[in-house]
Amino acid sequence: MKSKTFSGRSLRSSLKGSTWILVLLLLGFMVAFPVAELMLIGNQTDEIHRMTFVMICSYLIVPGFLVTMLAAVVNALNEFWYLFSRDKIDFYHSLPVTRSRFFWEKAIRGLVLYLVPYVIMELITMAIAVSKGHGSHLITAAGKMFLEHLLMYLLLYFGAVLALAIAGNILAGILSLCCVYLYGPVLGILLWVLEMMYFRTNMGLKEGMAEKISVFLSPVSISVALRTYSGQKNFWIIIVGGILLLIVLAVCAYLAYTKRPAEKTGKSFVYGFLEPILLFMVVIPAALAIGTMFALIGPEENRTGWWIFGLVLGTVVFYGILQVIFAMDFRKMAAHKLQLLLLGICVAVSAWILHTDAIGYDTRIPTMAKTEGISLNLEWIGTESVNEPQMEVSSGSYKLDRLFYFMGGNYGRWTDAGMSDKIYEVLKEIASYQNSKECSGTEIGVQFKKKSGFDITRQYIVTAEQLGRLLEACYEQGTLKDNKYDIMEKYRQKVSFITVDPLNELDDQYSVTLEKSDSQKLLDLLKQDIAEASPQELIGIPCGQMELYATSYADMDEHIAPESYAEVGRYIFPTFKRTLVFLKEKGYAFVMEKENLKQYDYSVTYNAEEMDVTDPEQKEELAQSLIRELECPAWLETEAGVSVKVALNITESAGESLNGIEFAVLKAKEPEFIKKIVETGEEEE
Repeated sequence: MKSKTFSGRSLRSSLKGSTWILVLLLLGFMVAFPVAELMLIGNQTDEIHRMTFVMICSYLIVPGFLVTMLAAVVNALNEFWYLFSRDKIDFYHSLPVTRSRFFWEKAIRGLVLYLVPYVIMELITMAIAVSKGHGSHLITAAGKMFLEHLLMYLLLYFGAVLALAIAGNILAGILSLCCVYLYGPVLGILLWVLEMMYFRTNMGLKEGMAEKISVFLSPVSISVALRTYSGQKNFWIIIVGGILLLIVLAVCAYLAYTKRPAEKTGKSFVYGFLEPILLFMVVIPAALAIGTMFALIGPEENRTGWWIFGLVLGTVVFYGILQVIFAMDFRKMAAHKLQLLLLGICVAVSAWILHTDAIGYDTRIPTMAKTEGISLNLEWIGTESVNEPQMEVSSGSYKLDRLFYFMGGNYGRWTDAGMSDKIYEVLKEIASYQNSKECSGTEIGVQFKKKSGFDITRQYIVTAEQLGRLLEACYEQGTLKDNKYDIMEKYRQKVSFITVDPLNELDDQYSVTLEKSDSQKLLDLLKQDIAEASPQELIGIPCGQMELYATSYADMDEHIAPESYAEVGRYIFPTFKRTLVFLKEKGYAFVMEKENLKQYDYSVTYNAEEMDVTDPEQKEELAQSLIRELECPAWLETEAGVSVKVALNITESAGESLNGIEFAVLKAKEPEFIKKIVETGEEEE
């Protein structure tokens, strides 16, 4: 007998019984597309008037995704809910049609139920855009949005079908659906948190393996990634990853449905081999999470003990919960003790790997072949900084991504530094230094720009010598020199005033403030000096600190407070001849005159012992070696443990005391008598 179950007529007939889904999705897409578009256009701002249909579609992707997820889940439940009923299974599977044809009929019917309301509402959306004058690139934008939503639907649909096909009862179906949709993001977040807790070089950014697991192991997260990665160079990686995941989900759903043993209906999972897999997938990460939580809340003196207790507790509790779900019997909580022992060993090994960094997380860097460049966070290595104004929240409308840009602007400014063999070798040395017992120094941020688009960011501890060599290599063979000082050109036309302060002077009497006209001249001279400066000169001893204050976006963006300033700090070096000559004409001096030295009293402190310096020659020698402690660049070595306090001699000057200002002694200019003080102190220790 020839079956007509899989035919156009039967498809139309079966669609009549799903009218409620059509109505539901019509209402959903009406709100997601035409209504959302009208609300967007109705917000009369200058930015909306400039909108193209491409920009409108970028806003409609998100509400469209939410309705698409609803459609995928509802269609999957509508078509495959019968799998949890023995009577319905016996009826449907007794029909003269193969399970394979049955599967594809249901898939096509669900796709039609999704596409009909989607296409209708998208056409209405396009018509509204044309009528309102926003029809630029109409077909291209609408087609791109349609394809993205179609890929999202298929991912979510086959993911839901797979979850229902492997489950034997309603509870297991709900749990497996949550697992298929959420396991990847939850595992990625957990891995991200564990990396922050156990690996010192982690900067708190979700990237690397944590990012890939979050994105590629879930139909929900990869659907979201289609929006968040749009326009980035790794967008096509997301597309390819989505298509591969779709193939995997579709094949697994097809096999799980066609090979499903009907007699196992009523059990938690119809495929017994899934149970140990789920145990390992859930128990190990859950135990690590519980152990870490107990380590955090436990007392400091016995943190390791609490950590071990949490690991054991998490293993036993989650193993017991899953066994109860599998067997639907509380008496089976402690079943399969060998499995529990094996899981305990796996948890212990995983914890050991995290605790000892056996995978080399802190010392491993991407290969040079996969890296196109690096960026450095230079905000931590001295007082060179950039502080841009943040957006002011007002009642007006503004794009969220613009708000996020300004809010995140001060989290850390990254400066492109390029890549070369010399830069890479220094970075390898810095990375290998992280696990050494002598590891100490200054923290710097390094961002590896990978060719795949998935960047890696690390926070390294470096010595002054390592930092100096890294900066020298980036100045000499990279792009750091141009990019570091390019920020001043950005604010050149908006500069209000510039202040210049000495770093080796004992008070502020030599500081100068330049108004706008003089500031422009200074920037011209500084640009010439920087262009001619060698890499060695740019990691030398600075003689001054320049602060540029500029009105930023206040005249371009209504959401920036009018009084907001952008602040850019940069060092001035002794080889910047043009700059220093100009500043000296304005009253700035970067070298102390000898006759002024007698105005000051010096006291040197080492190991809590204080000594006054009275010899005039020692005074002069000491004065030339001082630099303000808080403003000293991290690439310069200072004598550890030595601090110098300076105060005005009241017999020579009527000024106030310089209490609170402490100076460090530069090793490059360290006087012999300071070396003897340090050597004597070390011998006594």
